[in-house]
Amino acid sequence: MSKKISFFIIVCFIFNLYYLSFAEEKKMAVIQKIYGKVEIYSDGKWQNATVGKVLLMSDIIKTDKSAFCIILLEDGHIVKISANSEVSVSFLLSEKIEIKLINGKLRAKVSKLQPKKEFNVITPTSVCAVRGTDFLVEYQDGITKVEVYEGFVEAKEVYTAIGVLIKEGEFTVIEPKKAPEIPAEIPQERKKEIQKEDISLDTQEEKDIQTKIEVEKEIFYDISKEAVIKRANREIKLAEYQQGKSIIDVFGNRVRIEEYIVRQQKNQFKYVVLNSRENRFDFGKIIFTFNKNLPEDLSTVAKNMFEHYGSQKPEYVLKEIHSVVSNTVDQINETAFGGDMFADNPSNPSYWRHYFKEYNFYINNKLRWNYTSVVSGDRITKIKFSYFDINGNTISAPESIFEMPSGDNFFHFREKNTYSDRVWISKDTYIIDDNGKILTTENLQEWSSENINQKAKELNFELVYRSNEFNGLDNKIDLVYSSKLLIDSGILNLPAPKEKK
Repeated sequence: MSKKISFFIIVCFIFNLYYLSFAEEKKMAVIQKIYGKVEIYSDGKWQNATVGKVLLMSDIIKTDKSAFCIILLEDGHIVKISANSEVSVSFLLSEKIEIKLINGKLRAKVSKLQPKKEFNVITPTSVCAVRGTDFLVEYQDGITKVEVYEGFVEAKEVYTAIGVLIKEGEFTVIEPKKAPEIPAEIPQERKKEIQKEDISLDTQEEKDIQTKIEVEKEIFYDISKEAVIKRANREIKLAEYQQGKSIIDVFGNRVRIEEYIVRQQKNQFKYVVLNSRENRFDFGKIIFTFNKNLPEDLSTVAKNMFEHYGSQKPEYVLKEIHSVVSNTVDQINETAFGGDMFADNPSNPSYWRHYFKEYNFYINNKLRWNYTSVVSGDRITKIKFSYFDINGNTISAPESIFEMPSGDNFFHFREKNTYSDRVWISKDTYIIDDNGKILTTENLQEWSSENINQKAKELNFELVYRSNEFNGLDNKIDLVYSSKLLIDSGILNLPAPKEKK
């Protein structure tokens, strides 16, 4: 939205998207290692590949000379793309994974596949069907070469549809419109070269990237009501903080709020809020990832996530945030990376404030704006904002409006951005009581230092996104969450009002 982080922003931090145009479950692929120059063609443009990049169907990966990259897929499959190669991710579905080798060479280690599931590598002249194996496919000048190091591969020439079974230690060559050559044993010298090309990942690497895959999948893809409730029923039993209550929202509708906080991994925790109304279901999630495993008491970390008073830098530093708010059709996603704490005075610090090096805001699978920052020593020296149209092209900053529609003394804030491609998105944020009444400055003046904690815990936040890109009910995402759980967990620290004279 505006040039600051949204979702819980009055309270905590962040949220945003990925809307699937098909119902079948998607698998995920993430770049694990990069050596040399590697590029990705995605959303209509080429960009430099980065470790941790999640690949989408139809993305193309291209490696320069002396470069390579390793991709890890959700089911544990590993694919190494060699130098001077071009590869497309054709299918990443639950029943079928297909990698298209446009040119060059790739090696794959495929985990054992369940019945009726496929892993195929295709070239312009062949289809290589795999069943739990380690193999290499090379395509140059119209000729495909397949080597199998473990298990077996069925390779078929696409024009004649004639195939051969290549067993462990064998290879074949496939020329256009000809039957594949009878498999022969891989020469001994070549076997020695293969041993030096092992692409296994160590246990910690696989664990780290699989964790990232799970986070990305949950935040970007699992947005159906069934998927959200199924996961919540499983997690809520392990929740460290939990609350449920029914209130009236700002529009006069009764809404049931279920909230909980659960540890996602040893270095993560997740806040989840579910809203059930008579005719709709909205939800929000935010996953916080830290630099190290978290202590038993999460509140001691949460209260220092974004600011900290003291001469010493906090031990636990927030590194990443992944978030989503959704009506199960539309989504707003926000992601932030490279988090760190920076001192007010590096030579004599007394206050530390949190910043992210990279932040991204999406509307229904389209990146609309982001920022990147440059860190020099112990300071952020430059922040660059970029804005994008619906096709991913860079555009000027959107027309932005900020107002208080209910009056200057009401805690109701509205932001609206209109982009040059005429896509607009607005966000209304309300602070309300359980009867849907908007908090006013007069209400705050009635608070005393003795009852501030109790009064603050009785409040709720309602976040309403609207956009002409939305397709769900009323073209809006309408999420209500309470302050009590956020205060109890340490995520929300409200300033005390001045004592009445």
